Amino acid sequence: MLKTDSQKMYDGLASGYRGYSRGRINYLNAIDSVVKDYIKPNVSIIDFGAADGVRIHNIICGVSVSLCLVENSHNMLQQIFSMWPNASVLACDFAGSDFQVQKKYDVATCLWNVLGHLGEEQQVLTGLQNIKNSIKQGGAIILDVNNRQNISQYGWRALKNIIKDTFSYNFKNGDIKFNINLEIGTVPSSVHIFSRSEIERLIKKAGLVIKRRLFINYANGKQQKSSLFGQLCYVLTVKK
Repeated sequence: MLKTDSQKMYDGLASGYRGYSRGRINYLNAIDSVVKDYIKPNVSIIDFGAADGVRIHNIICGVSVSLCLVENSHNMLQQIFSMWPNASVLACDFAGSDFQVQKKYDVATCLWNVLGHLGEEQQVLTGLQNIKNSIKQGGAIILDVNNRQNISQYGWRALKNIIKDTFSYNFKNGDIKFNINLEIGTVPSSVHIFSRSEIERLIKKAGLVIKRRLFINYANGKQQKSSLFGQLCYVLTVKK
């Protein structure tokens, strides 16, 4: 089976992922603090796009929980199993129409713009629906995505994106290609960066309800009053 662009990127990123993550540590810590509000003893958690698994394990450190990791990158999976040989893992693409879980969970996480690596709009919507179908009624979903209209982070490009989205909206407006420079070399990447209205439309279409909405500065991790100055973090639940 051919690898997706996302799988190729994360396979290339796996060995340098810890160092790469440290470049956004303030932002990641801010999102982690949101997740920790929902981590209670004996809860069950499913992490979509778990990468090497280190982040979610750090989040739940010291709390007795049931954890399942969802990851489709071969090299990331090798990292997971090298550290936690008995980890509960679904080694698959959660944006597929055939994705299913054997049980439902109290909490689901999908962190650091994982949704932006799923592909086309329909795949993102399917991914959101599959996340929804994985949690119990009344359960919580915590996710964050990059915001292409974030002036604080993207400057004049964000202003250009706002104008383009206003007068010539297309989902592909958020598709970009770039290179990730690591000590081990350069990893080509393609990703979708969302706008607030776009991700919130997809959240609603997937049958999810926004419980909390946060705008987090990508450099320092501080909460912002406007989405024009932060990335987008949501706590969601299933629509009744």
